[in-house]
Amino acid sequence: MSIPKEPRQQMINLMYLFLTAMLALNVSAEILNAFSLVNEGLEVSIGAITDKNDGLLRALEEKKQDDKTAEDEYLAAVRVHKLTTEAIKQIQSYIDKIYEEVGVVEETGELNNPGNLEISTNFMVNKGHGEELKNLILSTRDSFRNIVGDNPAVVNNLTLRAEDPPAKEGEKKDWVEYNFYGIPAIAAVTLLTKIKTDFNSSESAVLEFLSSRVNASKFTFDVLTGRAISNKNIVNLGETYRADIFVSATSQSAAPKVYLGPLSAEAYDASGSLKRQGVKLDKPPLKRIDKVIEDSENGIVQYEVKTTSEGPKVISGVIEVKNPNTGEVTYYPFKEEYLVAKSMAVVSPEKMNVFYVGVDNPVSVSAPGYQHSQITAKIKGPGTITPRGEAGKYNVKITKAVPIEVEVYAKTDEGTRFIGKAKFRGKNIPTPDVFLGNAKGGGIRASEARAQSGIYALAEGFDFDVRFKIKSFEITYKKARQNNLITEKNNGPKFNDKITRIMRNVGPGDRLWFDDIKVAMPDGRTVPVNLSLKVF
Repeated sequence: MSIPKEPRQQMINLMYLFLTAMLALNVSAEILNAFSLVNEGLEVSIGAITDKNDGLLRALEEKKQDDKTAEDEYLAAVRVHKLTTEAIKQIQSYIDKIYEEVGVVEETGELNNPGNLEISTNFMVNKGHGEELKNLILSTRDSFRNIVGDNPAVVNNLTLRAEDPPAKEGEKKDWVEYNFYGIPAIAAVTLLTKIKTDFNSSESAVLEFLSSRVNASKFTFDVLTGRAISNKNIVNLGETYRADIFVSATSQSAAPKVYLGPLSAEAYDASGSLKRQGVKLDKPPLKRIDKVIEDSENGIVQYEVKTTSEGPKVISGVIEVKNPNTGEVTYYPFKEEYLVAKSMAVVSPEKMNVFYVGVDNPVSVSAPGYQHSQITAKIKGPGTITPRGEAGKYNVKITKAVPIEVEVYAKTDEGTRFIGKAKFRGKNIPTPDVFLGNAKGGGIRASEARAQSGIYALAEGFDFDVRFKIKSFEITYKKARQNNLITEKNNGPKFNDKITRIMRNVGPGDRLWFDDIKVAMPDGRTVPVNLSLKVF
């Protein structure tokens, strides 16, 4: 018999073992009375453990309200509690039947004949209720084992046991005969009460396991998103396409493993969108696996492929992340498109018909009937044009947002010849949006907000690989259903300690305002940006 952790119940169970051994020697009035005392103690123990288990279940329910990732643990806990409650109800019906058969002294409520040796044998052995109880114990234990797995610390605390005892002097008895054949009624009642405590104790062990898994199995962030990010989505034929494949809000402990291949139906939700929050399956949700990449640095896997043909291309697959605490595997699907295209004739912008101030604007320059080595390009306007080291490739950098002309010349036997020119608009780099996680305004989930360590600026849809630097900002925080506002200033994009503490406590209904965000632009300007979010 496995001994439970509670000292009181340890003592009561040891007393039960001692009294059971004494039955083989003598069924005296003192021993029968001792069984009554042990039974009362076990009932008290059941009440204490039941209160504890109810508290664990309520705590898991509260955790689920704030953290949707605790849903699976809570549902498992509800199932455990239901199995335990139904089992204890069944056992209590056996106890009630024994009391009914033996009779009760009205003044005390005790058994009329606690030493009756026939009731237990007839009811539990001959009528099959003992075998019914044995099956209930074993099936419930198997259900609990399926939930906790092979965790030895938890399995050892599952006190539900119903194994047949070893043969003694050539005589073999099964569990039912060994425990209920020819024993006094009060001993049968006490044994049934002890089995109720075994159900309670085993329930407690499983609920504690589920509670610890909620607290220990989550990463330091709450929202994970599969992404494939390239420095540009349009590449020239013959160039190398490079992309970083990683889990957004990544962690060094994530240790991602990337499977490349076409996605299967399990990677999409009912609306046809990717399940960005992950898929829990026993294998990657792919139609086939084309390639596996395991080498990563700081949670990022780099992917590259040499382009050999023109046209639209797709990179898709899943990122496998194994939880370092539980071993549970989650697959995060991703799918990105890019275009492989040839360079345009004469003077062609590789991004668009615009030059942006302060950044390298790549262009291709060619002329029919002339080799690249014969061609030179000049700029007319405030800026420069310089070769990129590859035939026909140049970078244009302008200093003002005014119209610019690129003039093309070719060296011939007769001298330098003007070939033609192309006009471009000069523009300032667009003011970026500021993001908290994946949100740039409107609403944000509380779990996503709590997972962030700072804000960042991004110009969505802007084809250039531009880096924006956040110099400072001011945050104002309002708690739901409260009127007081908390305001803090911050230098740089990463939250200081005060703001970090604020972000850890945001919840549904709260409001966040990021004001006076100063963003340093690559062209030397500093622009103001604001961000307003409601937490849900």
